[in-house]
Amino acid sequence: MANNSIDFNPLMDAVNSLIGNVSSTAKQIPDLLKNTGTDNCCPPKQKPCPPSCILTIDKKAMAGERIIVPFNIKNEHSNTITYQVGIRPLLDQSGNPAPYQPQLSHASVQLQPGQSVMITMLIDLAQYNVGSRYETEIVIRENKFNQNICFRLCVTGYCDVPTAKPWDECSVYRTWNGWQRHYMCPPCTPEDPSDNGDPSGNNDNPSGSGSSSSTVSDSSLGISNTDELPDKGTHGLGSVTISPK
Repeated sequence: MANNSIDFNPLMDAVNSLIGNVSSTAKQIPDLLKNTGTDNCCPPKQKPCPPSCILTIDKKAMAGERIIVPFNIKNEHSNTITYQVGIRPLLDQSGNPAPYQPQLSHASVQLQPGQSVMITMLIDLAQYNVGSRYETEIVIRENKFNQNICFRLCVTGYCDVPTAKPWDECSVYRTWNGWQRHYMCPPCTPEDPSDNGDPSGNNDNPSGSGSSSSTVSDSSLGISNTDELPDKGTHGLGSVTISPK
């Protein structure tokens, strides 16, 4: 009867050799990890992503205003391009839509090489709350990809409001004070009942008579002047008497 026994020695030698190779490789793993990031390692180059916003617009406006926000789109390429222009909902910091949404002046523009066009965005802030902030994106699309203009709006109160300060009209009210001095601005006095109400101060004859006389004393000059005003419509200066002190 023939001997059918199997010799496992070659198989065992192969297994032992495989185990030895695995053990030798495992010992080299720490050295391989130490070399990671050195000049001997060449990671694949990463292509930078385009920015999420090609332009950012920050705007402050007062509640109740109606504002116009302008911006330009320019074609810096060598061929004619048509851009679609749209806008996403204007939302506050909690994600709630604004009372009135912005409106764009253009939905699309066709630009020649080097040409630019201005687009305006209209926002009515009639029901916006003071202190609220809103954000949105204006989308510009040529074909496959969106390019965004980031817009941020801050609604402020009525601050730095200009103030008009009317002057005291008594301090600048002009009255006739003789031909040699023309007009002067006297201190404020109670309203004269004989005043005819001429706000310009050119009331030559308040009493309505043909002529009037006034006497002016000037201690600094040491003279006493008596001036007789001419009748209205005449060209003379009347008589003047100057008496030395």
